[in-house]
Amino acid sequence: MRHLLSAPLTSLLLAACAAPANGPRMATIPAGPAGESRPSGHLDTETWARGGVANYRNVTEIHIRNKSRVPIVVTEVRLSTCINIMCVTHRPDVRIEPGSTRRVLQLRSGAGLATSSFRYSYRVEPASAERS
Repeated sequence: MRHLLSAPLTSLLLAACAAPANGPRMATIPAGPAGESRPSGHLDTETWARGGVANYRNVTEIHIRNKSRVPIVVTEVRLSTCINIMCVTHRPDVRIEPGSTRRVLQLRSGAGLATSSFRYSYRVEPASAERS
């Protein structure tokens, strides 16, 4: 797991599909180099997946809540250990303001009522002024 967390100013967080978050997930933002303005503190997020059925397909939505004091951007959602869902990496580039919750990904499994499951991880970083 160590190699996944080596990128500066990003946070990679793990969760399992349809499992409620067991408390907040936190990552420290390292201080920026001298002369470079970087937010300090924690990127504190909470995540959950919610499922249902639409058009005869199982649909699962992944939601992330920004519990930190700075806007964040969800730059990556990586699926793994997939059953009846294609395991790929998504790059949603979704901005989430402090205190807000956004759906960052909607997944549809194959037709019918076949069981589907997956694990996911996501990467967040502080939003820059240029990102909307």
